[in-house]
Amino acid sequence: MTATRLLRRALLGSALTLAGACSIHRGDWRTARAEDPAPGLSPAPRLLLVGGLGAGAASRAVSDALLRRLDQAPVDGEPTIVIWLGDQIDPKTCELPADPASAQLLARVAQHRARGGASFAVRGLAEWTCAAPLTPPGAPWSAPSANYVVRVGRGGAAAVASRCAGAPLRCELSPDPGDSLAELVVLDTTPWLDREAAGDGPAAAASLAEQRALLAALLAAPGPERILVTHHPIESAGPHGQGGIWPDSALLFHEEALARAIVGGAFVGAVSGHERSLQAVADASPAVKRSSRAWLRAPFFQVIAGAVSRPDAGRGPRTWRFFQGTALAPDHISNHAGYAELTLRASAYELTLRARRYGRWREAALYVDRGRPPHPAETASPVMDPCADCDPIATRW
Repeated sequence: MTATRLLRRALLGSALTLAGACSIHRGDWRTARAEDPAPGLSPAPRLLLVGGLGAGAASRAVSDALLRRLDQAPVDGEPTIVIWLGDQIDPKTCELPADPASAQLLARVAQHRARGGASFAVRGLAEWTCAAPLTPPGAPWSAPSANYVVRVGRGGAAAVASRCAGAPLRCELSPDPGDSLAELVVLDTTPWLDREAAGDGPAAAASLAEQRALLAALLAAPGPERILVTHHPIESAGPHGQGGIWPDSALLFHEEALARAIVGGAFVGAVSGHERSLQAVADASPAVKRSSRAWLRAPFFQVIAGAVSRPDAGRGPRTWRFFQGTALAPDHISNHAGYAELTLRASAYELTLRARRYGRWREAALYVDRGRPPHPAETASPVMDPCADCDPIATRW
Protein backbone atom coordinates (compact mmCIF):
# COMPACT_ATOMS: atom_id res chain seq x y z
CA MET A 1 0.00 0.00 0.00
CA THR A 2 1.46 3.33 -1.06
CA ALA A 3 2.11 6.16 1.35
CA THR A 4 -0.58 8.21 -0.40
CA ARG A 5 -3.22 5.50 0.13
CA LEU A 6 -2.17 5.12 3.76
CA LEU A 7 -2.53 8.86 4.27
CA ARG A 8 -5.96 8.87 2.61
CA ARG A 9 -7.12 5.97 4.83
CA ALA A 10 -5.86 7.75 7.95
CA LEU A 11 -7.61 10.98 6.97
CA LEU A 12 -10.84 9.10 6.23
CA GLY A 13 -10.66 7.36 9.61
CA SER A 14 -10.13 10.68 11.37
CA ALA A 15 -13.07 12.23 9.53
CA LEU A 16 -15.36 9.34 10.48
CA THR A 17 -14.23 9.59 14.10
CA LEU A 18 -14.97 13.32 14.20
CA ALA A 19 -18.34 12.78 12.51
CA GLY A 20 -19.28 10.18 15.10
CA ALA A 21 -18.17 12.51 17.88
CA CYS A 22 -20.78 15.03 16.77
CA SER A 23 -23.60 12.80 18.01
CA ILE A 24 -24.17 11.26 21.43
CA HIS A 25 -27.02 8.79 21.68
CA ARG A 26 -26.85 5.87 24.10
CA GLY A 27 -29.09 3.82 26.31
CA ASP A 28 -32.18 1.80 25.44
CA TRP A 29 -33.79 3.97 22.74
CA ARG A 30 -36.65 2.66 20.64
CA THR A 31 -38.96 3.95 17.95
CA ALA A 32 -41.42 6.31 19.63
CA ARG A 33 -44.69 4.64 20.53
CA ALA A 34 -48.09 5.84 19.41
CA GLU A 35 -49.67 8.73 21.27
CA ASP A 36 -52.13 6.37 22.99
CA PRO A 37 -51.30 5.62 26.65
CA ALA A 38 -49.59 2.30 27.35
CA PRO A 39 -52.08 -0.54 28.05
CA GLY A 40 -52.76 -1.29 31.68
CA LEU A 41 -51.72 2.15 32.94
CA SER A 42 -54.45 4.37 34.32
CA PRO A 43 -54.31 8.12 33.54
CA ALA A 44 -52.00 10.13 35.78
CA PRO A 45 -50.76 13.74 35.92
CA ARG A 46 -48.00 14.34 33.39
CA LEU A 47 -45.31 17.02 33.46
CA LEU A 48 -44.30 18.20 30.01
CA LEU A 49 -40.69 19.42 30.38
CA VAL A 50 -39.63 22.21 28.00
CA GLY A 51 -36.12 23.67 28.06
CA GLY A 52 -34.62 26.33 25.79
CA LEU A 53 -36.96 27.84 23.20
CA GLY A 54 -35.51 29.20 19.96
CA ALA A 55 -35.76 29.31 16.18
CA GLY A 56 -34.55 26.69 13.70
CA ALA A 57 -35.53 23.37 12.16
CA ALA A 58 -35.01 21.48 15.42
CA SER A 59 -37.24 23.89 17.31
CA ARG A 60 -40.00 23.52 14.70
CA ALA A 61 -39.94 19.73 14.90
CA VAL A 62 -40.01 19.68 18.70
CA SER A 63 -42.67 22.39 18.93
CA ASP A 64 -44.89 20.38 16.56
CA ALA A 65 -44.44 17.30 18.77
CA LEU A 66 -45.28 19.28 21.90
CA LEU A 67 -48.40 20.63 20.22
CA ARG A 68 -49.51 17.08 19.44
CA ARG A 69 -48.94 16.03 23.05
CA LEU A 70 -51.03 18.94 24.32
CA ASP A 71 -53.80 18.12 21.85
CA GLN A 72 -53.72 14.48 22.96
CA ALA A 73 -53.97 15.28 26.68
CA PRO A 74 -57.78 15.64 26.80
CA VAL A 75 -58.15 12.46 24.74
CA ASP A 76 -56.06 10.16 26.92
CA GLY A 77 -57.33 11.73 30.14
CA GLU A 78 -53.91 12.57 31.57
CA PRO A 79 -53.86 16.06 33.14
CA THR A 80 -50.83 17.87 31.70
CA ILE A 81 -48.70 20.44 33.51
CA VAL A 82 -46.20 22.34 31.36
CA ILE A 83 -42.89 23.04 33.11
CA TRP A 84 -40.56 25.59 31.48
CA LEU A 85 -36.95 24.99 32.54
CA GLY A 86 -35.40 28.38 31.81
CA ASP A 87 -34.04 30.25 28.78
CA GLN A 88 -37.50 30.88 27.38
CA ILE A 89 -36.47 34.47 26.56
CA ASP A 90 -34.58 35.28 23.36
CA PRO A 91 -31.29 36.71 24.73
CA LYS A 92 -30.82 38.87 21.61
CA THR A 93 -34.16 40.67 21.85
CA CYS A 94 -34.91 40.02 25.55
CA GLU A 95 -38.45 39.11 24.53
CA LEU A 96 -40.36 35.89 24.01
CA PRO A 97 -39.24 34.17 20.77
CA ALA A 98 -41.05 35.50 17.73
CA ASP A 99 -40.35 32.66 15.30
CA PRO A 100 -43.53 30.92 14.11
CA ALA A 101 -42.86 27.58 15.82
CA SER A 102 -42.20 29.08 19.27
CA ALA A 103 -45.05 31.58 18.92
CA GLN A 104 -47.45 28.76 18.03
CA LEU A 105 -46.33 26.71 21.02
CA LEU A 106 -46.66 29.67 23.40
CA ALA A 107 -50.15 30.39 22.07
CA ARG A 108 -51.17 26.74 22.44
CA VAL A 109 -49.98 26.61 26.06
CA ALA A 110 -51.93 29.82 26.70
CA GLN A 111 -55.03 27.99 25.44
CA HIS A 112 -54.13 25.05 27.66
CA ARG A 113 -54.11 27.38 30.69
CA ALA A 114 -57.36 29.05 29.63
CA ARG A 115 -59.01 25.61 29.71
CA GLY A 116 -57.83 24.96 33.26
CA GLY A 117 -54.38 23.48 32.58
CA ALA A 118 -51.33 24.50 34.57
CA SER A 119 -48.02 25.95 33.42
CA PHE A 120 -45.07 27.03 35.61
CA ALA A 121 -41.54 28.29 34.93
CA VAL A 122 -38.13 28.57 36.52
CA ARG A 123 -35.70 31.39 35.69
CA GLY A 124 -32.66 30.63 33.54
CA LEU A 125 -29.59 32.49 32.33
CA ALA A 126 -31.41 34.34 29.58
CA GLU A 127 -34.06 35.67 31.96
CA TRP A 128 -31.40 36.98 34.33
CA THR A 129 -29.21 38.43 31.56
CA CYS A 130 -32.21 40.32 30.22
CA ALA A 131 -33.47 41.29 33.70
CA ALA A 132 -36.80 39.92 32.50
CA PRO A 133 -39.79 39.79 34.85
CA LEU A 134 -40.77 36.41 36.26
CA THR A 135 -43.78 36.36 33.95
CA PRO A 136 -43.11 38.56 30.87
CA PRO A 137 -46.09 40.05 28.98
CA GLY A 138 -47.73 37.30 26.96
CA ALA A 139 -45.94 34.47 28.76
CA PRO A 140 -48.22 31.42 29.21
CA TRP A 141 -46.97 30.43 32.65
CA SER A 142 -47.14 31.34 36.32
CA ALA A 143 -44.11 32.20 38.46
CA PRO A 144 -45.27 33.87 41.68
CA SER A 145 -41.68 34.36 42.87
CA ALA A 146 -38.16 33.23 42.01
CA ASN A 147 -38.49 30.25 44.40
CA TYR A 148 -41.78 28.52 45.15
CA VAL A 149 -43.54 25.18 45.66
CA VAL A 150 -46.24 23.68 43.44
CA ARG A 151 -48.39 20.94 44.95
CA VAL A 152 -49.85 18.38 42.51
CA GLY A 153 -52.94 16.44 43.54
CA ARG A 154 -53.98 12.97 42.44
CA GLY A 155 -56.52 14.42 40.04
CA GLY A 156 -53.90 16.61 38.37
CA ALA A 157 -54.77 19.90 40.08
CA ALA A 158 -51.62 21.98 40.55
CA ALA A 159 -51.39 25.07 42.74
CA VAL A 160 -48.73 27.16 44.44
CA ALA A 161 -48.40 25.98 48.06
CA SER A 162 -45.74 28.34 49.46
CA ARG A 163 -45.54 31.93 50.62
CA CYS A 164 -42.47 33.96 51.63
CA ALA A 165 -42.73 37.33 53.34
CA GLY A 166 -41.51 39.46 56.23
CA ALA A 167 -38.20 40.75 57.55
CA PRO A 168 -36.29 38.65 58.24
CA LEU A 169 -37.70 36.64 55.39
CA ARG A 170 -39.71 33.57 56.37
CA CYS A 171 -41.47 31.02 54.17
CA GLU A 172 -44.39 28.76 54.98
CA LEU A 173 -46.30 26.00 53.22
CA SER A 174 -50.06 25.74 53.08
CA PRO A 175 -51.50 22.66 54.84
CA ASP A 176 -51.37 19.47 52.77
CA PRO A 177 -54.93 18.28 52.05
CA GLY A 178 -53.71 14.69 52.10
CA ASP A 179 -54.32 13.76 48.46
CA SER A 180 -51.09 15.17 47.00
CA LEU A 181 -48.97 13.10 44.62
CA ALA A 182 -45.86 15.30 44.83
CA GLU A 183 -44.53 18.79 45.49
CA LEU A 184 -42.48 20.53 42.80
CA VAL A 185 -39.84 22.72 44.46
CA VAL A 186 -38.90 25.41 41.94
CA LEU A 187 -35.51 26.98 42.79
CA ASP A 188 -33.62 29.77 41.03
CA THR A 189 -30.03 28.50 40.71
CA THR A 190 -28.54 31.27 38.54
CA PRO A 191 -27.71 33.83 41.28
CA TRP A 192 -25.36 31.31 42.86
CA LEU A 193 -23.97 29.55 39.80
CA ASP A 194 -23.64 32.40 37.32
CA ARG A 195 -22.77 35.73 38.91
CA GLU A 196 -22.04 37.20 35.47
CA ALA A 197 -25.65 36.72 34.42
CA ALA A 198 -27.32 37.50 37.75
CA GLY A 199 -24.88 40.12 39.04
CA ASP A 200 -24.24 40.92 42.69
CA GLY A 201 -27.14 43.34 43.10
CA PRO A 202 -30.13 43.24 45.43
CA ALA A 203 -32.22 41.10 43.06
CA ALA A 204 -29.74 38.23 43.16
CA ALA A 205 -29.29 38.54 46.92
CA ALA A 206 -33.06 38.51 47.43
CA SER A 207 -33.47 35.38 45.31
CA LEU A 208 -30.75 33.55 47.26
CA ALA A 209 -32.26 34.58 50.59
CA GLU A 210 -35.66 33.37 49.43
CA GLN A 211 -34.19 30.03 48.31
CA ARG A 212 -32.59 29.44 51.70
CA ALA A 213 -35.75 30.43 53.58
CA LEU A 214 -37.87 28.13 51.41
CA LEU A 215 -35.47 25.22 51.94
CA ALA A 216 -35.62 25.78 55.71
CA ALA A 217 -39.43 25.70 55.59
CA LEU A 218 -39.42 22.50 53.52
CA LEU A 219 -37.03 20.69 55.85
CA ALA A 220 -39.18 21.66 58.82
CA ALA A 221 -42.49 20.55 57.31
CA PRO A 222 -43.43 16.97 56.37
CA GLY A 223 -45.17 16.49 53.07
CA PRO A 224 -45.46 14.32 49.96
CA GLU A 225 -42.39 13.30 47.97
CA ARG A 226 -40.62 16.37 46.59
CA ILE A 227 -39.08 16.94 43.16
CA LEU A 228 -36.61 19.74 42.44
CA VAL A 229 -37.18 21.98 39.42
CA THR A 230 -34.03 23.92 38.50
CA HIS A 231 -32.43 25.46 35.45
CA HIS A 232 -28.98 24.02 36.21
CA PRO A 233 -28.77 20.22 36.52
CA ILE A 234 -27.64 18.72 39.81
CA GLU A 235 -25.19 16.36 38.10
CA SER A 236 -24.56 16.30 34.36
CA ALA A 237 -22.54 14.09 32.02
CA GLY A 238 -22.62 16.82 29.36
CA PRO A 239 -20.29 19.79 28.74
CA HIS A 240 -21.65 21.59 31.84
CA GLY A 241 -20.76 18.70 34.16
CA GLN A 242 -17.70 18.52 36.38
CA GLY A 243 -14.66 18.22 34.09
CA GLY A 244 -16.60 19.47 31.05
CA ILE A 245 -15.83 22.48 28.91
CA TRP A 246 -18.17 24.77 30.94
CA PRO A 247 -18.45 23.14 34.40
CA ASP A 248 -21.31 24.53 36.49
CA SER A 249 -23.71 21.59 36.84
CA ALA A 250 -22.47 19.26 39.56
CA LEU A 251 -23.55 18.89 43.17
CA LEU A 252 -20.35 20.49 44.46
CA PHE A 253 -21.10 23.71 42.57
CA HIS A 254 -24.56 24.25 44.07
CA GLU A 255 -25.25 26.51 47.04
CA GLU A 256 -24.43 24.77 50.32
CA ALA A 257 -27.97 24.73 51.73
CA LEU A 258 -29.33 23.12 48.58
CA ALA A 259 -26.47 20.61 48.37
CA ARG A 260 -27.02 19.59 52.01
CA ALA A 261 -30.74 19.07 51.39
CA ILE A 262 -30.04 16.87 48.35
CA VAL A 263 -27.44 14.78 50.20
CA GLY A 264 -29.81 14.40 53.15
CA GLY A 265 -32.58 12.95 50.97
CA ALA A 266 -35.02 15.88 50.98
CA PHE A 267 -35.85 15.26 47.29
CA VAL A 268 -36.61 12.10 45.34
CA GLY A 269 -35.32 13.61 42.11
CA ALA A 270 -34.85 16.67 39.92
CA VAL A 271 -35.80 18.00 36.50
CA SER A 272 -33.58 20.60 34.85
CA GLY A 273 -32.60 22.29 31.59
CA HIS A 274 -29.39 24.19 30.71
CA GLU A 275 -27.67 21.34 28.86
CA ARG A 276 -28.65 21.17 25.18
CA SER A 277 -29.33 17.48 25.49
CA LEU A 278 -31.64 14.89 27.01
CA GLN A 279 -30.51 12.82 29.97
CA ALA A 280 -32.29 10.50 32.40
CA VAL A 281 -30.97 8.41 35.27
CA ALA A 282 -32.91 6.35 37.82
CA ASP A 283 -30.39 7.12 40.56
CA ALA A 284 -27.70 9.80 40.22
CA SER A 285 -25.91 8.66 43.39
CA PRO A 286 -23.00 6.89 41.61
CA ALA A 287 -22.50 9.87 39.29
CA VAL A 288 -22.46 12.24 42.27
CA LYS A 289 -19.92 10.00 44.00
CA ARG A 290 -17.55 10.14 41.08
CA SER A 291 -17.68 13.82 40.17
CA SER A 292 -18.56 15.49 43.47
CA ARG A 293 -17.20 13.00 46.03
CA ALA A 294 -20.51 13.07 47.92
CA TRP A 295 -22.59 10.13 49.16
CA LEU A 296 -26.35 10.66 48.82
CA ARG A 297 -28.38 9.11 51.62
CA ALA A 298 -31.25 8.10 49.33
CA PRO A 299 -31.83 7.37 45.63
CA PHE A 300 -32.22 10.49 43.48
CA PHE A 301 -33.51 10.38 39.90
CA GLN A 302 -32.74 13.12 37.40
CA VAL A 303 -34.14 14.30 34.08
CA ILE A 304 -32.37 16.91 31.93
CA ALA A 305 -34.37 18.39 29.05
CA GLY A 306 -32.81 21.46 27.44
CA ALA A 307 -32.80 20.40 23.80
CA VAL A 308 -35.91 22.00 22.29
CA SER A 309 -33.70 24.21 20.10
CA ARG A 310 -29.99 24.33 19.26
CA PRO A 311 -29.29 20.73 20.38
CA ASP A 312 -25.64 19.79 20.79
CA ALA A 313 -25.61 17.17 17.99
CA GLY A 314 -23.32 18.40 15.25
CA ARG A 315 -22.10 21.46 17.15
CA GLY A 316 -18.36 20.92 17.25
CA PRO A 317 -16.49 21.19 20.58
CA ARG A 318 -19.70 20.88 22.62
CA THR A 319 -19.83 17.21 21.61
CA TRP A 320 -16.16 16.26 21.63
CA ARG A 321 -15.50 13.37 23.96
CA PHE A 322 -12.90 15.14 26.08
CA PHE A 323 -15.21 18.15 26.61
CA GLN A 324 -17.93 16.10 28.34
CA GLY A 325 -18.45 15.93 32.11
CA THR A 326 -16.82 13.17 34.13
CA ALA A 327 -19.97 11.95 35.89
CA LEU A 328 -21.02 8.38 35.11
CA ALA A 329 -23.01 8.07 31.91
CA PRO A 330 -26.74 8.29 32.67
CA ASP A 331 -29.11 5.45 31.80
CA HIS A 332 -30.26 7.34 28.70
CA ILE A 333 -28.64 10.30 26.95
CA SER A 334 -29.00 11.98 23.58
CA ASN A 335 -27.82 15.35 22.33
CA HIS A 336 -30.38 15.43 19.54
CA ALA A 337 -33.39 17.76 19.62
CA GLY A 338 -36.27 16.69 21.84
CA TYR A 339 -38.19 17.04 25.09
CA ALA A 340 -39.05 14.99 28.18
CA GLU A 341 -42.05 13.94 30.25
CA LEU A 342 -42.45 12.96 33.88
CA THR A 343 -45.66 11.12 34.72
CA LEU A 344 -46.65 11.08 38.40
CA ARG A 345 -48.18 7.65 38.91
CA ALA A 346 -49.45 6.41 42.27
CA SER A 347 -46.70 3.77 42.63
CA ALA A 348 -43.91 5.09 40.42
CA TYR A 349 -42.50 7.95 38.41
CA GLU A 350 -42.40 7.41 34.65
CA LEU A 351 -39.46 9.25 33.05
CA THR A 352 -39.65 9.53 29.26
CA LEU A 353 -37.23 11.16 26.83
CA ARG A 354 -38.15 11.79 23.19
CA ALA A 355 -35.40 12.68 20.72
CA ARG A 356 -35.61 13.36 17.00
CA ARG A 357 -32.63 11.57 15.48
CA TYR A 358 -32.01 11.57 11.72
CA GLY A 359 -35.63 12.48 11.01
CA ARG A 360 -37.19 9.81 13.26
CA TRP A 361 -38.54 10.12 16.78
CA ARG A 362 -36.88 7.84 19.31
CA GLU A 363 -38.02 7.20 22.87
CA ALA A 364 -36.38 6.05 26.11
CA ALA A 365 -38.23 5.39 29.37
CA LEU A 366 -37.45 4.66 33.01
CA TYR A 367 -39.80 3.63 35.83
CA VAL A 368 -38.72 4.75 39.30
CA ASP A 369 -40.60 3.26 42.24
CA ARG A 370 -41.99 5.61 44.85
CA GLY A 371 -40.88 5.27 48.45
CA ARG A 372 -37.46 3.85 47.63
CA PRO A 373 -35.58 3.09 50.86
CA PRO A 374 -32.47 5.08 51.86
CA HIS A 375 -29.10 3.80 50.76
CA PRO A 376 -27.36 1.47 53.24
CA ALA A 377 -24.44 2.84 55.21
CA GLU A 378 -22.01 1.14 52.84
CA THR A 379 -22.62 1.06 49.11
CA ALA A 380 -20.60 -0.11 46.14
CA SER A 381 -18.68 2.70 44.48
CA PRO A 382 -18.19 3.19 40.76
CA VAL A 383 -14.81 3.57 39.12
CA MET A 384 -13.85 6.87 40.75
CA ASP A 385 -11.24 7.90 38.19
CA PRO A 386 -13.07 8.82 34.98
CA CYS A 387 -11.97 6.91 31.91
CA ALA A 388 -13.20 6.59 28.37
CA ASP A 389 -14.52 3.01 28.39
CA CYS A 390 -15.09 1.99 32.03
CA ASP A 391 -18.70 3.15 32.47
CA PRO A 392 -21.32 0.43 32.88
CA ILE A 393 -23.41 2.05 30.12
CA ALA A 394 -22.21 1.05 26.67
CA THR A 395 -20.79 4.07 24.87
CA ARG A 396 -22.15 4.78 21.38
CA TRP A 397 -20.93 8.06 19.92
